[in-house]
Amino acid sequence: MSLEHYTFGPYKIDAKEIFYSTPLSYAMVNLRPALPVHVLVNPRREVKRFVDLTAEEATDIWLTAHKVGRQLECYHKASSLTFNIQVRPLSHC
Repeated sequence: MSLEHYTFGPYKIDAKEIFYSTPLSYAMVNLRPALPVHVLVNPRREVKRFVDLTAEEATDIWLTAHKVGRQLECYHKASSLTFNIQVRPLSHC
C-alpha cells in the first residue's frame, strides 16, 4: 500500500486516486465534474498562481494533459477536448 499523498488545495489526495503521475504533475478524476469525463491535471508542488510554476513544471503539466487527453479521446471516442486553467484570485500585482 502506498503512503504517498498528493495535495489539492486544502485536501490530501491518496495515491490510489491518481491515475497518472510524473515527478512534477499528476492527473485524477474530478469528483465534481463540470462535464462528463472531467479530469484534473495538477502540479505536485502547490503554487498560488499558474505563473508561479517553473518553466519545467508548466511544460510537464501540458505534456501530461496532452498524453491524458489523447487517451481519453481514444477511449471515449471523443472528437474534441477542452482545457481550462483555474487559478486563485490575484490579491495584488
